[in-house]
Amino acid sequence: KLTPLSIDSAKQTGLFQGSTTRYDVSLDHCPCGDYRRRKLPCKHIYRLAMELGLFNYDFESDISKSKSRVSSVSFSDFIDLIEKLSEESQRILLFDLRKIVYDKTPLCCHSISDISELVNNGIY
Repeated sequence: KLTPLSIDSAKQTGLFQGSTTRYDVSLDHCPCGDYRRRKLPCKHIYRLAMELGLFNYDFESDISKSKSRVSSVSFSDFIDLIEKLSEESQRILLFDLRKIVYDKTPLCCHSISDISELVNNGIY
């Protein structure tokens, strides 16, 4: 269900089929109800980031399969893991994804205590 209809790597956007409409998704916006309610990344944004190669995982195109450099994890399990993080950790992750994609800058500005939840959960 989360396989994108198309990905534009140059613009860092993707087109996804929702239950009733199509979503034009970027790393900082999705028109889906989850993103509008929570103002935090949704599964569409995470899938876009995955397709753009921004996570330290090697995902196969079949979302039920994956190969990880660290451990095996399905895409849905990975999303569940991220959504269980605190809102602050989700905000840090979104901030860092934006820095990597839009600013093309390396990550170096967080203290260990700020990202400890991300590190402890294998995200960083």
